[in-house]
Amino acid sequence: MKEQIKKYIKLISKKNYTIVNLFTFSVSIILIILGISYKDVAQTILLSTGCSILAASIISYINTEYIFSISQSEFIAAEWGLKGIYEKTMN
Repeated sequence: MKEQIKKYIKLISKKNYTIVNLFTFSVSIILIILGISYKDVAQTILLSTGCSILAASIISYINTEYIFSISQSEFIAAEWGLKGIYEKTMN
């Protein structure tokens, strides 16, 4: 079980998610800026797409932070065991 958790943490590194989130955030900002500069239908499409991607990247970033904080606490519990954590906190 411990080895599976270590492999999972190595596989899903926080840096990779951060890079993907920054890329999607950058694409959304570029689309919003392009949407501001265009007129008519192109403006609506670019602004709508840019704002949707921006919202998705913000939610993805928050979700990633939440998942990594949970997985790290589960890893600590699996590593030490609940009995070991209880004994450490009681001393």
